[in-house]
Amino acid sequence: MLRFLIPLRPLSCFFLLVLLAIPAISAGEILTIDEDFSTTANRDQAMTSAAWDTTAMQVHLHSQVLFPRGTFNTNSAYWSARRGDHLFLADGVSGLRSINLSDPDSPVQSDIVACANQAKGVAISGDFAFVAAGGAGLQVINISNPLDMVDGGYFTNDGDLAYVGSVTISGDALYLAESGSGVAVFNIANPSLPVFVQHLATGSWAQDVFSTETHLFVLDGGMKIFDLTTPLAPSEVSFTPLSGSGLRVTSKADRAFVACSDGLWIYG
Repeated sequence: MLRFLIPLRPLSCFFLLVLLAIPAISAGEILTIDEDFSTTANRDQAMTSAAWDTTAMQVHLHSQVLFPRGTFNTNSAYWSARRGDHLFLADGVSGLRSINLSDPDSPVQSDIVACANQAKGVAISGDFAFVAAGGAGLQVINISNPLDMVDGGYFTNDGDLAYVGSVTISGDALYLAESGSGVAVFNIANPSLPVFVQHLATGSWAQDVFSTETHLFVLDGGMKIFDLTTPLAPSEVSFTPLSGSGLRVTSKADRAFVACSDGLWIYG
């Protein structure tokens, strides 16, 4: 038996010497690594969201609490839509503002187009902004140059439109929420000359409209959902009563998010 152990002795001695050569770490000692934050050259951009302060040479983890970063004074901001580096803001009696967001912390107004009534909502398709302009109807504005927007006029179907407070677009179809008249449908295949198609009777007062590629959501005494297989001829598929007055609606994936007078409700 010993004959087989004797050849192992040199190897055992070697491992013993290696172990003795490793310096002992005292109990409670903490190993630290010094990082140089004077440059972002070695930052893993894809894996970190932390802010590197190369002046104070330290890194700041982002807080879970939002803090104001900038402000822009408006009149009565109701709705906005973004295109490129510009935000287009429906700002009540002030009209439609184009605001440059190249520096998000310091927004700068590029231009403004007045409205004959209150700018209550805005939706964008290509180079055009479509404004729900209250009692003035649908206002079309060319925004191809945000520094010099061009007013394309109003469309009211010969004065047939009631007060409009919200607008949404799906393809070549545009939908306006009207007070007392439901939803007005326009064809915007030629965006500079919208063509009235029909009124959708949705109840007593359409407060808001929102569209996806497949469905139209309308708040009017509850939430009505229309199928948009034929966008210019929506067909109602469901009605959901609301516990409070529905004010705004949006949809993501298979959920509808409704802002009501009594809080936020989520439907799926």
